Amino acid sequence: MKADSAGLEAFVEINQNEARTLRTRPLKGNMSFRDDFISLKKDIPFRIIYKREQKDFLVVRQKPSNIYFGFSRMIEFTINQEFYDALIRTGNFEERFYGSGKLIIRIKD
Repeated sequence: MKADSAGLEAFVEINQNEARTLRTRPLKGNMSFRDDFISLKKDIPFRIIYKREQKDFLVVRQKPSNIYFGFSRMIEFTINQEFYDALIRTGNFEERFYGSGKLIIRIKD
């Protein structure tokens, strides 16, 4: 898995095996974050969690909460059944969060 973020736009690339694994357990990794406006570059641990019963396509939680995205110690992206199904069917899917944020997940061949 490879993950990068420029500000609030997060891009995650996973392989076919990771896509199948996501149905039964979270994917964990580090996101290479950068924000050129405030000259911030760092790795942020993150997880992608699949919750079939969740109503929203995407729920994002930061630890600690209510701080700038780039200052997070951990970020959790929780996706629902519709997000997961679209990802598997099309090979990529994206959803907005926090108004201007976007999570893009792509399955590489």
